[in-house]
Amino acid sequence: MECQFCKKTFSKKSNLIIHQKKTKYCLKLQGKESEIMFNCEYCEKNFVVESSYNRHLKTHENNTELVKCHKKLENLQSKNRELESIIQSLKEQLDKQNQRLENIAVKAVSKPTTINNNVMNNFKLSAQPLTAKFLEVHAKNNLRIEHFTHYNGIEGFARFALEHPLKNNVICTDHARKIIKWKLGNTIIKDPGGDKLWKKLCESQVKKTFHILDRINETIQQRTDIDSEEKAMRYRNVIKLKGDFKKGIDGNDSDSKRIFINIIINDTVPSQEVGQDDNILDLGLVLNNSDFHTDSEFEVEDDE
Repeated sequence: MECQFCKKTFSKKSNLIIHQKKTKYCLKLQGKESEIMFNCEYCEKNFVVESSYNRHLKTHENNTELVKCHKKLENLQSKNRELESIIQSLKEQLDKQNQRLENIAVKAVSKPTTINNNVMNNFKLSAQPLTAKFLEVHAKNNLRIEHFTHYNGIEGFARFALEHPLKNNVICTDHARKIIKWKLGNTIIKDPGGDKLWKKLCESQVKKTFHILDRINETIQQRTDIDSEEKAMRYRNVIKLKGDFKKGIDGNDSDSKRIFINIIINDTVPSQEVGQDDNILDLGLVLNNSDFHTDSEFEVEDDE
């Protein structure tokens, strides 16, 4: 039997049919594309008939270098799949993290940045005047070495201030513009940026604070479990903190002042949900203290 396309002869019809379906040059004469069934994993050759493919594979058996390269390629492809899986997992984690940050941002935007008149009126009635004597009493009775050693220096001092002299006695009326208000005598001090509050605290707390910082320095020098480099670093940190307090007394800016005021502002933004009959006296320590003075350099707001 003769193939009508390539004129090749066959003894059986079944062989002719297979030939016309799978032989590349005959398929080309027919205007058909051969259906690739087998791909050589070592080279780029393709096969339609399995027997031809198997015969071809035997030609690579003695080519050990090619086999090694193929195995390396397989290993790289496997690692690549693992890395793609890790990348996909990290992308999913990043998407979740971005979603959490977006939610936090939405909450931050929705957070009130100013307060209502009712809150301010309650504050005027309940807040204690931040006189020098009032602040010195709190420093003497409540400021401890642990405030500086258990926390990060100035952060511990801010914690002391929020837990004791400033508790319920300072209010942030505009978070966006960092406007703090506090009481001195019968007047409310408007203190943008908290500069006046920081200066007053430094002046009244410096004696006790420096006594504590000097004790910390002495302890650092006596320790045998840290090397000299670590001692020097801790000593410099203590000296810098003392320097920032001196800057505060002089009315100058410092890293400690900025950290302290940011902590105070973020902790003293009141809720808008304060009713007319709500009592805010239970938010802090109240000391009876009539020994106050009004400092002329402060910007004040008269009581309404």
